[in-house]
Amino acid sequence: MSRAAAGHRPSGQAADQGEGLEPWASLIARAAEHPNVYAKVSGLNTAADAESWTAEDLRPYVDHAIEVFGPDRLMFGSDWPVAILAGDYAKVWRETGVLLAGLGGNDRAAVLGGTAARFYGIGV
Repeated sequence: MSRAAAGHRPSGQAADQGEGLEPWASLIARAAEHPNVYAKVSGLNTAADAESWTAEDLRPYVDHAIEVFGPDRLMFGSDWPVAILAGDYAKVWRETGVLLAGLGGNDRAAVLGGTAARFYGIGV
């Protein structure tokens, strides 16, 4: 069975823009119904306020993606250099750590590299 990696970013939409999670949440949940579809957690900061975004602005999106895909089908993507349009890479990495802090060690390791290694067939 072939696999696909979906971009996770809600294009042009973020929690602080008052648009809520729909229709993105329903669409990403539909994609997650297919066990061969994976998603990337990347580029979310560029859909939020470039000057003031924090992990909490992105949390509803990341939590929903974790809920529907699970850590074994979710992978962090740096989205570099695009991510630096709304902060430096250190902030992206730091806030990603905040977002994933509630996961257990194995689940966090999966999102931060294990899932991608399996998906792309590379050793880590």
